[in-house]
Amino acid sequence: MRVLFVLFALFLFVACSHKQQVAQNKIKKGVSLIDQEEYQFAIDYFHSLVDVNTDEISKAVIYRNMSISFQSLGQLDSARFYAKKSYTESPDNSFEYYLNKADYNLLINHVSEAIQNLDKAKLLDPKRQEVYNRYCSVYSGEYGDVFFEPELAEKNAIIACKIKSNRIVKEQLGAIYFQNEKYHHSARIFNELVKKYPQNKKYTFYMGQAIYFDGNENKGMDLMRQAAERDDSCKVMFQEIFENK
Repeated sequence: MRVLFVLFALFLFVACSHKQQVAQNKIKKGVSLIDQEEYQFAIDYFHSLVDVNTDEISKAVIYRNMSISFQSLGQLDSARFYAKKSYTESPDNSFEYYLNKADYNLLINHVSEAIQNLDKAKLLDPKRQEVYNRYCSVYSGEYGDVFFEPELAEKNAIIACKIKSNRIVKEQLGAIYFQNEKYHHSARIFNELVKKYPQNKKYTFYMGQAIYFDGNENKGMDLMRQAAERDDSCKVMFQEIFENK
């Protein structure tokens, strides 16, 4: 009987592990849609996963990514709704709970509370990129000048990239380098992004902007103008920088 019990327990463990791996792979597919800036497709995809993922962590991660996608589309009410669901679905006092609650805090502009929850998440798992990404957003001044600490923003952006380099954290690091007047470093980061995402003309514009302020005005101007001719948001940025002078 003991042998049968052990075998049955092993079977349940393997089945559970397989189910978790399948869930993680599906979530990665949705995250790749966010990485490609296909936010509405990501929302629809993650929504289809909600009913087939019953464990708390998977649901919490799904809701968090839905919130991120809605925020990227500027739909803040929906972003807040799913951010709240993401932390209420998380196991109490877990990494996911504190990270997701920090996201909700930021969306309702409770920044000090967000920092406290990020600190708790970091204590539980100091090797998770998401924490440093949020720290960087806070200290870059995104949520008010009272929290603006450019050196801390840069430090956390670098840590996030070292843990796991992806489009979002590389874009963040490039922007922080530019903000801190490290234009050569900023141009290098955006050049890498241009090569990987040539369809995203914002990266061409940002690279040109960094090159321009680094002293090569002609080359920088040409890159920014090229981007402005192909992308409306880049055209607006170009006009704001040059035509209002």
